[in-house]
Amino acid sequence: MMKVTVELNGKTMGDIENAFDEAKRKVLEGYKNGFDSNDSGSYSFEVDGEEEVPKFDVGDSVKVASDNDNDGYDDFRDKTLIVTHVATSTDEHPGYDESMEGIALYDLETEDGEEIGCSLYEYELEET
Repeated sequence: MMKVTVELNGKTMGDIENAFDEAKRKVLEGYKNGFDSNDSGSYSFEVDGEEEVPKFDVGDSVKVASDNDNDGYDDFRDKTLIVTHVATSTDEHPGYDESMEGIALYDLETEDGEEIGCSLYEYELEET
């Protein structure tokens, strides 16, 4: 989980917007903190935490994790599966459980292109 704290100061809303755009650019470039000022405004920011990136990408080959004992996965347990979609929120997948915040949910198909009929969370999968 990440937290970004930004402070913006300016004489006009245009100054605030310019300061915001500059701070945003720096954060997106990977800076963890920074500040700048001029005659019309200033900004400062600090980034805490690390970005949570899904372990697998679309097109990756995966399989059901060896320690997963869900009987509902028996039909495809020993098959190589291909990731077809990755979601980390309900905006990206209607079946995403918000209590799983930060854990990716994957749609999968077999190597033959057959959908497996359910989505699995990252902890339920491992590399092939």
